[in-house]
Amino acid sequence: MRSGLICIGLFVIGSAHSADYYKCAQPDGSTRFSEEPCGNDAKIISVKGPEKKLVATQVWCREAEAPTEKLVADCVDKWRPSLRNPKAAYSESAKLGFLSVSKERMLVVEARAQNGFGGMNAMQMKCSVTSHGDIDAAGTAKQLDLQKAFDELKVTPTPITFESCPDQSQ
Repeated sequence: MRSGLICIGLFVIGSAHSADYYKCAQPDGSTRFSEEPCGNDAKIISVKGPEKKLVATQVWCREAEAPTEKLVADCVDKWRPSLRNPKAAYSESAKLGFLSVSKERMLVVEARAQNGFGGMNAMQMKCSVTSHGDIDAAGTAKQLDLQKAFDELKVTPTPITFESCPDQSQ
């Protein structure tokens, strides 16, 4: 495995929710924000009120290997039941990446799905990947739940972007 670079950006958006996040200093001097404790020095940050919600965006490290056609097809199949017209969805491209801090691997499929008017919308289908290279059903279900929450709030999530991170042994 390789470890890589993580960048966290914070944005305040309108929402009727409140949330707790953890703030941790990293060895390189940067700051990490997480929904789970991220170190011994983790400080809880509460964002409350009907007008504010903290949203973190992350830059993921691209893996050198390309995802297999089967892995991409399995990911699209996991997303099909949540789509308006499951048969009309298709993938355009896909990338494998990982977040070095949590070791989480993610397959991001750039896809097209049919909307209610018959047109095709671009979307990212995000699937968690196990250490064995298979789709992680539980992790992918969390991604689907997250997308559903974004849809209900009428919020477009910030797309996952991949960076070329320097290889480092762990």
